[in-house]
Amino acid sequence: MPLTGRGVRTLLGAAPANLAELLKARQSAEGAYVSVTATGTRRLAYNQLYERAGAMATWLAQETGDPPQGREAHAIVLTLADPLEFVTAFFAVALIGAVPVPGPTRVDARPGHKARLVNIVKASRPAFVIADDDRTGALREALDQCDVTILPIGQAATSQGIDPAAFRVHPSCYEQYTSGSVSVPKPIVISQENVLAQLRQAAEAFGETHDSVSVNWVPLYHDMGLVTSVLRPLWSDYTSVLLDAFHFVREPHIWPAALTDWRATHTSAPDFGYALCARKVTDVSSYDLSALRVARNAGEPIRPATLHAFTDRFASAGFRFSAFKPSYGLAEATLTVTACRPEDPPKIIEFSATSLRSGRAAPAHDGDQATALVSCGPPLRDTEVTIRDESGSVLDGDGQIGEVHIAGPQVAADRAAQSRAAEHTGLGTGDLGFRWRGELVLLGRSRDRFQVRGQNFYPSEIEDAVVAADDRLRPGRAAVIALPGAPHESPSTVVLAEVAREHTTLRQEAAAEIARSITRTVSRDFGLSLREVAVLPAGTLPVTTSGKIRREGCRSLLEQGLLTSPRYSGAGAPDRASNVG
Repeated sequence: MPLTGRGVRTLLGAAPANLAELLKARQSAEGAYVSVTATGTRRLAYNQLYERAGAMATWLAQETGDPPQGREAHAIVLTLADPLEFVTAFFAVALIGAVPVPGPTRVDARPGHKARLVNIVKASRPAFVIADDDRTGALREALDQCDVTILPIGQAATSQGIDPAAFRVHPSCYEQYTSGSVSVPKPIVISQENVLAQLRQAAEAFGETHDSVSVNWVPLYHDMGLVTSVLRPLWSDYTSVLLDAFHFVREPHIWPAALTDWRATHTSAPDFGYALCARKVTDVSSYDLSALRVARNAGEPIRPATLHAFTDRFASAGFRFSAFKPSYGLAEATLTVTACRPEDPPKIIEFSATSLRSGRAAPAHDGDQATALVSCGPPLRDTEVTIRDESGSVLDGDGQIGEVHIAGPQVAADRAAQSRAAEHTGLGTGDLGFRWRGELVLLGRSRDRFQVRGQNFYPSEIEDAVVAADDRLRPGRAAVIALPGAPHESPSTVVLAEVAREHTTLRQEAAAEIARSITRTVSRDFGLSLREVAVLPAGTLPVTTSGKIRREGCRSLLEQGLLTSPRYSGAGAPDRASNVG
């Protein structure tokens, strides 16, 4: 039987039919978006948003004119670092019947952002890009091969009044790009119906009300940032406090500080954010996280060690382990598919490692080697999750491992229509997992799984063991790559692992010691022999916008010989002499 959620209830008296109607309905609202930066705090109330977005929409309508011949609507890319300007521009684009496309912002300073933006512009073929005034030069250089007009956001200030005659609504609410963890980012067209269904589902799943306050740092061009920090607060009319992601990574204490200052009830982040805070924030005496009811953890593998480490670090500041709400989602489903119930603590379950290798998970018993996994909870309302084998047949029993398929009103129809027999199987996510007592447990991407001696191995569990092998390694920054062997031979396994930033200048002897620790750990815990280990400086491995390791990018670095740090054979002996730093 599939995992299913219950029917959706309406949370507004008169449910809006689209995002524009929701925006109009909030003209008398009390909530607000609040931008908190090192230079100060700024506020955009929801009852101001319609007027400001409407004025910007009037300017946009004048600038953009009618859609190009043969196209139903413009796609307009937004690359705006200021969160309040992003929010205003997002709704302004939606009001003129165009489709907003969130894009990365640090094109001038981050090569990965530049490459991602170029890919987005080439795929979405926008007529316009709305950009920060001080980044238009860098954008013109980055997009010199693209036929697109760049509009500086400062020009919108010249707009006077609102022209409702220019307003219209497109069936597509926005276009979101996948994280790119396994391939080049792909476009997902999210409809008005997808968004409104997700907002209803999430309000119930995470217990969001008018009295909620959220504090988040995930970038707004990421699906987690957009839905969690922009759309869900507007739906339930509560205040959304927005932090800068780059500031957070440099100074993680700003997150618990803001949670304290704003008495936040809700927050949401990928696992690495919680791990970073647990590791870097050592003095918690000035923080109070007792108001926090929901700390959503999603967007990448959820590690039991992270949940325990964060709780241990912030327990004296009032944080409760039960506040963690592990969940599962993806851009193709607007955001969330399953989530731990608000009233339940997270479930960490120990499974027999042998059973995971054989393809059917079973609880670990005394004497078994155990693998601890975190449940991602049951499906949201009106959502169906099935586990299917390679032929597409449903795997009914608890613990049977297969590909996760999803169906529900929040799932983008354009991608679902392309999946194998989507009308019968739902959208194939490419993720491996299994049912367990009405909830979903994940194992990783199906394309990353590899077999050695007929047993299944999942890179994420090996990577967790790798970073635990030595406290000088950086949590969440290891990649296990299986390289094809000769015909009828098992693949060769390679480990790439970053050291923490404070250890980047390790001497060769220390790096060799770390490599030997990794080799012993993987051999002891998984029975695998490593062909080689690369101990790398922090920041070497490619990651997605949500911090997930891009394993295909790691494989390319390896195969193209672009790793310049020492690499060690399976026994831990260096195959080349040089320093890590």
